[in-house]
Amino acid sequence: MQKEIIVKIDLFILTIIPIIGALLVFSIGGIKKHLKLLLTFSGAYLLSIVFLHILPEIYHSDAKNIGLLILLGFFIQVLLDYFSRGIEHGHAHIHENTSLSGVLIGLYLHAFLEGIPLGMADLTHLNENHSFLLGIVLHKLPIAIVLTSLLINQYKNNKKVIVQIIIFAIMSPLGFIYGYYFHESFPLRSEQIMAVVVGIFIHVGTTIIFESSDTHSINFAKLIAIILGFVLSVFLIAL
Repeated sequence: MQKEIIVKIDLFILTIIPIIGALLVFSIGGIKKHLKLLLTFSGAYLLSIVFLHILPEIYHSDAKNIGLLILLGFFIQVLLDYFSRGIEHGHAHIHENTSLSGVLIGLYLHAFLEGIPLGMADLTHLNENHSFLLGIVLHKLPIAIVLTSLLINQYKNNKKVIVQIIIFAIMSPLGFIYGYYFHESFPLRSEQIMAVVVGIFIHVGTTIIFESSDTHSINFAKLIAIILGFVLSVFLIAL
Protein backbone atom coordinates (compact mmCIF):
# COMPACT_ATOMS: atom_id res chain seq x y z
CA MET A 1 0.00 0.00 0.00
CA GLN A 2 2.80 2.44 0.91
CA LYS A 3 4.51 1.74 -2.41
CA GLU A 4 1.35 2.54 -4.33
CA ILE A 5 1.03 5.86 -2.48
CA ILE A 6 4.61 6.76 -3.40
CA VAL A 7 3.91 5.91 -7.04
CA LYS A 8 0.82 8.13 -7.04
CA ILE A 9 2.82 10.99 -5.53
CA ASP A 10 5.54 10.57 -8.16
CA LEU A 11 2.94 10.59 -10.94
CA PHE A 12 1.34 13.71 -9.50
CA ILE A 13 4.70 15.50 -9.33
CA LEU A 14 5.57 14.55 -12.91
CA THR A 15 2.20 15.84 -14.12
CA ILE A 16 2.02 19.06 -12.13
CA ILE A 17 5.51 20.42 -12.82
CA PRO A 18 4.93 21.20 -16.53
CA ILE A 19 1.60 22.77 -15.62
CA ILE A 20 3.33 24.96 -13.02
CA GLY A 21 5.85 26.01 -15.66
CA ALA A 22 3.04 26.97 -18.03
CA LEU A 23 1.22 28.89 -15.30
CA LEU A 24 4.39 30.84 -14.55
CA VAL A 25 4.53 31.99 -18.16
CA PHE A 26 0.86 33.00 -18.20
CA SER A 27 1.12 34.83 -14.86
CA ILE A 28 4.60 36.37 -15.04
CA GLY A 29 5.24 36.43 -18.77
CA GLY A 30 8.89 37.47 -18.86
CA ILE A 31 10.17 34.54 -16.81
CA LYS A 32 11.88 33.00 -19.85
CA LYS A 33 14.76 35.46 -19.63
CA HIS A 34 15.67 34.09 -16.18
CA LEU A 35 15.97 30.48 -17.34
CA LYS A 36 19.63 30.23 -18.29
CA LEU A 37 20.95 29.68 -14.78
CA LEU A 38 18.16 27.21 -13.99
CA LEU A 39 19.03 25.32 -17.16
CA THR A 40 22.72 25.24 -16.24
CA PHE A 41 21.87 24.06 -12.73
CA SER A 42 19.59 21.30 -14.03
CA GLY A 43 22.14 20.16 -16.63
CA ALA A 44 24.88 19.92 -14.01
CA TYR A 45 22.57 18.02 -11.67
CA LEU A 46 21.56 15.55 -14.40
CA LEU A 47 25.17 14.82 -15.32
CA SER A 48 26.15 14.45 -11.69
CA ILE A 49 23.47 11.87 -10.80
CA VAL A 50 24.34 10.00 -14.00
CA PHE A 51 28.05 9.69 -13.18
CA LEU A 52 27.81 9.38 -9.39
CA HIS A 53 24.67 7.29 -8.97
CA ILE A 54 23.11 5.71 -12.05
CA LEU A 55 26.18 4.61 -14.01
CA PRO A 56 27.84 2.83 -11.05
CA GLU A 57 24.57 1.03 -10.31
CA ILE A 58 23.91 -0.22 -13.82
CA TYR A 59 27.54 -1.22 -14.43
CA HIS A 60 27.56 -3.05 -11.09
CA SER A 61 24.72 -5.25 -12.33
CA ASP A 62 25.29 -8.22 -14.62
CA ALA A 63 23.28 -6.63 -17.44
CA LYS A 64 24.97 -6.86 -20.82
CA ASN A 65 25.77 -4.24 -23.47
CA ILE A 66 25.47 -1.27 -21.10
CA GLY A 67 28.00 0.83 -23.00
CA LEU A 68 26.36 0.08 -26.33
CA LEU A 69 22.94 1.01 -24.95
CA ILE A 70 24.30 4.30 -23.57
CA LEU A 71 25.55 5.13 -27.07
CA LEU A 72 22.15 4.12 -28.43
CA GLY A 73 20.44 6.54 -26.04
CA PHE A 74 22.82 9.31 -27.08
CA PHE A 75 21.99 8.67 -30.74
CA ILE A 76 18.26 8.53 -30.01
CA GLN A 77 18.48 12.02 -28.50
CA VAL A 78 20.44 13.25 -31.53
CA LEU A 79 17.61 11.91 -33.69
CA LEU A 80 14.94 13.48 -31.45
CA ASP A 81 16.79 16.79 -31.63
CA TYR A 82 16.41 16.70 -35.39
CA PHE A 83 12.63 16.86 -34.94
CA SER A 84 12.36 18.85 -31.71
CA ARG A 85 14.93 21.52 -32.71
CA GLY A 86 16.61 21.25 -29.32
CA ILE A 87 13.70 22.26 -27.11
CA GLU A 88 14.74 19.54 -24.61
CA HIS A 89 17.76 21.73 -23.85
CA GLY A 90 15.56 24.63 -22.80
CA HIS A 91 15.54 26.49 -26.10
CA ALA A 92 14.43 25.83 -29.65
CA HIS A 93 16.02 26.76 -32.97
CA ILE A 94 12.71 27.50 -34.67
CA HIS A 95 11.94 29.95 -37.44
CA GLU A 96 8.61 31.70 -37.77
CA ASN A 97 7.42 29.47 -40.62
CA THR A 98 8.58 26.23 -38.98
CA SER A 99 5.89 23.62 -38.35
CA LEU A 100 5.55 22.67 -34.70
CA SER A 101 4.39 19.12 -35.42
CA GLY A 102 7.90 17.64 -35.48
CA VAL A 103 8.94 19.72 -32.49
CA LEU A 104 6.03 18.48 -30.39
CA ILE A 105 6.36 14.85 -31.47
CA GLY A 106 10.09 14.84 -30.68
CA LEU A 107 9.52 16.46 -27.31
CA TYR A 108 6.66 14.15 -26.37
CA LEU A 109 8.71 11.07 -27.27
CA HIS A 110 11.58 12.40 -25.16
CA ALA A 111 9.26 12.93 -22.19
CA PHE A 112 7.74 9.45 -22.58
CA LEU A 113 11.14 7.76 -22.78
CA GLU A 114 12.50 9.46 -19.67
CA GLY A 115 9.43 8.37 -17.74
CA ILE A 116 9.90 4.64 -18.48
CA PRO A 117 13.06 4.03 -16.41
CA LEU A 118 11.72 6.31 -13.70
CA GLY A 119 8.80 3.91 -13.24
CA MET A 120 11.17 0.95 -13.36
CA ALA A 121 13.54 2.64 -10.89
CA ASP A 122 10.77 2.74 -8.32
CA LEU A 123 10.77 -1.06 -8.45
CA THR A 124 14.49 -1.18 -7.53
CA HIS A 125 16.91 0.72 -5.30
CA LEU A 126 17.89 3.14 -8.09
CA ASN A 127 15.40 5.74 -6.92
CA GLU A 128 15.44 5.23 -3.16
CA ASN A 129 16.25 8.87 -2.41
CA HIS A 130 14.33 10.16 -5.44
CA SER A 131 17.40 11.90 -6.85
CA PHE A 132 16.41 10.64 -10.30
CA LEU A 133 12.88 12.02 -9.94
CA LEU A 134 14.28 15.42 -8.94
CA GLY A 135 16.50 15.35 -12.02
CA ILE A 136 13.46 14.86 -14.24
CA VAL A 137 11.59 17.64 -12.41
CA LEU A 138 14.47 20.11 -12.73
CA HIS A 139 14.69 19.19 -16.39
CA LYS A 140 10.98 19.47 -17.17
CA LEU A 141 10.27 22.82 -15.50
CA PRO A 142 12.38 25.00 -17.83
CA ILE A 143 11.27 22.97 -20.84
CA ALA A 144 7.63 23.63 -19.93
CA ILE A 145 8.36 27.35 -19.65
CA VAL A 146 10.11 27.48 -23.03
CA LEU A 147 7.44 25.31 -24.67
CA THR A 148 4.62 27.49 -23.33
CA SER A 149 6.32 30.67 -24.53
CA LEU A 150 6.88 29.10 -27.94
CA LEU A 151 3.28 27.91 -28.24
CA ILE A 152 1.89 31.31 -27.23
CA ASN A 153 3.98 32.99 -29.93
CA GLN A 154 3.04 30.43 -32.58
CA TYR A 155 -0.62 29.73 -31.89
CA LYS A 156 -1.97 33.05 -30.56
CA ASN A 157 -4.69 30.82 -29.08
CA ASN A 158 -4.58 29.92 -25.39
CA LYS A 159 -6.85 26.89 -25.80
CA LYS A 160 -4.41 25.26 -28.22
CA VAL A 161 -1.54 26.10 -25.91
CA ILE A 162 -3.30 24.50 -22.93
CA VAL A 163 -4.06 21.31 -24.89
CA GLN A 164 -0.42 20.88 -25.91
CA ILE A 165 0.84 21.58 -22.40
CA ILE A 166 -1.54 18.97 -20.98
CA ILE A 167 -0.28 16.42 -23.52
CA PHE A 168 3.31 17.25 -22.56
CA ALA A 169 2.42 17.02 -18.87
CA ILE A 170 1.04 13.47 -19.16
CA MET A 171 3.76 11.98 -21.40
CA SER A 172 6.31 11.26 -18.65
CA PRO A 173 3.60 9.87 -16.33
CA LEU A 174 2.48 7.61 -19.19
CA GLY A 175 6.07 6.42 -19.61
CA PHE A 176 6.27 5.93 -15.84
CA ILE A 177 3.10 3.81 -15.85
CA TYR A 178 4.36 1.79 -18.80
CA GLY A 179 7.68 1.12 -17.05
CA TYR A 180 6.12 0.38 -13.67
CA TYR A 181 3.24 -1.90 -14.63
CA PHE A 182 4.44 -3.51 -17.88
CA HIS A 183 8.18 -3.94 -17.22
CA GLU A 184 7.90 -7.73 -17.34
CA SER A 185 7.00 -7.57 -21.03
CA PHE A 186 10.15 -5.60 -21.92
CA PRO A 187 12.86 -7.35 -23.94
CA LEU A 188 15.45 -5.43 -21.89
CA ARG A 189 16.17 -5.38 -18.17
CA SER A 190 15.59 -2.27 -16.09
CA GLU A 191 19.34 -1.55 -15.99
CA GLN A 192 19.49 -1.74 -19.78
CA ILE A 193 16.55 0.63 -20.19
CA MET A 194 18.22 2.96 -17.72
CA ALA A 195 21.41 2.82 -19.81
CA VAL A 196 19.50 4.13 -22.83
CA VAL A 197 18.17 7.04 -20.80
CA VAL A 198 21.65 7.69 -19.40
CA GLY A 199 22.77 8.26 -22.99
CA ILE A 200 19.88 10.68 -23.47
CA PHE A 201 20.77 12.51 -20.24
CA ILE A 202 24.45 12.78 -21.16
CA HIS A 203 23.50 14.40 -24.46
CA VAL A 204 20.98 16.75 -22.84
CA GLY A 205 23.12 17.63 -19.83
CA THR A 206 26.28 18.46 -21.77
CA THR A 207 24.35 20.41 -24.39
CA ILE A 208 22.55 22.44 -21.72
CA ILE A 209 25.81 23.39 -20.01
CA PHE A 210 27.53 24.44 -23.22
CA GLU A 211 24.54 26.10 -24.89
CA SER A 212 22.99 27.95 -21.94
CA SER A 213 24.91 31.11 -22.86
CA ASP A 214 25.14 32.86 -26.21
CA THR A 215 28.95 32.82 -26.20
CA HIS A 216 29.23 29.19 -25.01
CA SER A 217 31.53 30.44 -22.24
CA ILE A 218 31.52 29.94 -18.47
CA ASN A 219 30.85 33.13 -16.51
CA PHE A 220 30.88 33.33 -12.71
CA ALA A 221 27.10 32.94 -12.25
CA LYS A 222 27.06 29.95 -14.57
CA LEU A 223 30.00 28.38 -12.73
CA ILE A 224 28.16 28.76 -9.41
CA ALA A 225 25.03 27.16 -10.93
CA ILE A 226 27.11 24.19 -12.12
CA ILE A 227 28.74 23.77 -8.71
CA LEU A 228 25.37 23.97 -6.94
CA GLY A 229 23.96 21.29 -9.26
CA PHE A 230 26.90 19.01 -8.45
CA VAL A 231 26.67 19.70 -4.71
CA LEU A 232 22.91 19.01 -4.57
CA SER A 233 23.33 15.66 -6.30
CA VAL A 234 26.17 14.62 -3.98
CA PHE A 235 24.10 15.61 -0.96
CA LEU A 236 21.00 13.68 -2.05
CA ILE A 237 22.95 10.58 -3.04
CA ALA A 238 24.70 10.61 0.34
CA LEU A 239 21.36 10.60 2.23
